[in-house]
Amino acid sequence: MVYIVFGFLYLYEKRETLTLVDFNSVMFIHTTAVTNPMMVVSIFLNIKRLHAMMRQLESAAFQPKSQKEVSYVYKWKRSSYLIKKLFYIVNIFLVTTGTILAMLQGKTPPLASYVPPWIHSKVYFWFQSTAAIYNATMASIYVSVLTTLLIEAIIQVACLKERLHCTEDKNNLVECIKRHLEIIV
Repeated sequence: MVYIVFGFLYLYEKRETLTLVDFNSVMFIHTTAVTNPMMVVSIFLNIKRLHAMMRQLESAAFQPKSQKEVSYVYKWKRSSYLIKKLFYIVNIFLVTTGTILAMLQGKTPPLASYVPPWIHSKVYFWFQSTAAIYNATMASIYVSVLTTLLIEAIIQVACLKERLHCTEDKNNLVECIKRHLEIIV
């Protein structure tokens, strides 16, 4: 909420010389500051469902049956870990360097578009540091959960496709499709 108020204060103060870049940066900052906590709250409110989905995806019915499926699962899991590591490294680098460089140059750090004159510089510094860490943590949590679920869904669709080619028993095929649809949808 603080971000939104300060963003509108900035837009009001610069209303005569407001550029599209100013407006876009303010709106990006404030939508990010609102989206990250909302996504994490949504994840925490649905954590039991997410755990149930993950447990069901890891059950014996959804384990790879052939060597081709095992190699496919291994490839996608490895890709998932690389995506997560890359996201964490980039996120940590951008959050720390962006804030530190902006403060050293005396500019407004990227997480605040407006600094009220009554805020002391040390309070502002600690607020920016805390907010940067908070936003990085929130983004990392929901990207990690979403990446894991997306990779599991991709793996299950690929395994289902492989099983469709190999299955001759129609009843088993229908049951397999129903189980996969319950998980994916």
